[in-house]
Amino acid sequence: MLIILGNILITVILLVAWPFLALWAIIGRHSLTDRLGFLPKSDGPIWIHAASVGEAGVAGVTRDIVRRICPDVPVLMTATTRMGLSRLRKLTGPGERAAILPLDHPLFVKIAFDRVTPKALILVETEFWPNLMIAAKKRGIPVILVNGRISESTLKWVRIFPKTFRGFTKRIDRFLMKSGFDAENLLKTGVSHEKVEVLGNLKFAGLPMITEKIVLHRSPVIVFGSVRVKEFRQVIRAGKSILSEFPEALLIYAPRHLNTVVELNKSLEAAGINIALRSKANDPENAQAYVIDTMGELLGFYASANVAFIGGTLADYGGHNPLEPAFYSIPVLFGPFIDANREAFDALGNVGGGIEIADEKQLADSIIDLLYNPEKRDKIGRAARSSTDRMAHLPEEYEVRLREYIAL
Repeated sequence: MLIILGNILITVILLVAWPFLALWAIIGRHSLTDRLGFLPKSDGPIWIHAASVGEAGVAGVTRDIVRRICPDVPVLMTATTRMGLSRLRKLTGPGERAAILPLDHPLFVKIAFDRVTPKALILVETEFWPNLMIAAKKRGIPVILVNGRISESTLKWVRIFPKTFRGFTKRIDRFLMKSGFDAENLLKTGVSHEKVEVLGNLKFAGLPMITEKIVLHRSPVIVFGSVRVKEFRQVIRAGKSILSEFPEALLIYAPRHLNTVVELNKSLEAAGINIALRSKANDPENAQAYVIDTMGELLGFYASANVAFIGGTLADYGGHNPLEPAFYSIPVLFGPFIDANREAFDALGNVGGGIEIADEKQLADSIIDLLYNPEKRDKIGRAARSSTDRMAHLPEEYEVRLREYIAL
């Protein structure tokens, strides 16, 4: 019923506001034809869908697995956001297409399936689009969730709309979950054990083996990676404390979303920290903070850092991938909110490669301590790298399971 009401509401909005929405899509370059279902025509591809930038990496790893299973079958990868699409386009190779996901409305989804007719639909993490899944099941297309994630916040939503969520899950043939924690959460919603497997986190299988280091003629370098709006004040205050001990330090701030750069810049300037923008300066020169307002460069900065903090952990966002900086043998600091990547943070903690902090004071104190103690810093950095060596292998089960479930 909720899906039907949602479709009616979307239809009414489209009928009333379509001229404004079309203008908005054209001006904002929102891939209008893709949104309306006019995806690139393809004969029987494997369709892999991810939400945004973070999930696009998992889509790329999944694509690699699919290529080993069926090298001659075309692949279509879609994303919900423009930033996700940009990342996917960088990952595509011969016989592969990337596009924006159509609006989740029966008409536009039908147009998309008529043009694409996929052999299988693979969803990444929590991409539950009802009309997309309904259309796939009506056409007998297998639907597989990879790197499945069910957070506590999702469970709260399920408790409010249990029937709607069951309607989603019954249209998915297999749930390949990234951790036992997520599998247990999924089972609490009533999904059958027979449909659920824990295969590991594909995000860690996609860790970079080689990344070009961004050379910075400064030391020490501290990266605050993927920071979120609710954390800005805390990481800026921590940065101020670090500068009071190490005036020559370079603070690198990489906001998770580029549309928050202006707010971050204003906050830094209000705190009396002078900044340089990556998009306008290839070198920070004498700036105290270097704001990364570009796409796809964070790994290069991790490779040049002495210490890294993982954003999304000092406020309730669930935390981002800590194994990216860990790969470069540097200590990784993080706050208490880690549910989105709990197994990675646990892996770091188990080998002594990560340091959990509770607030901005502990963050600053821990970084200052590491900068004063290079031997301790190197020891924790080596431990951090060991955690990636353990987790970065690609689970063979994924290839076996996808071969079986895609049923080519």
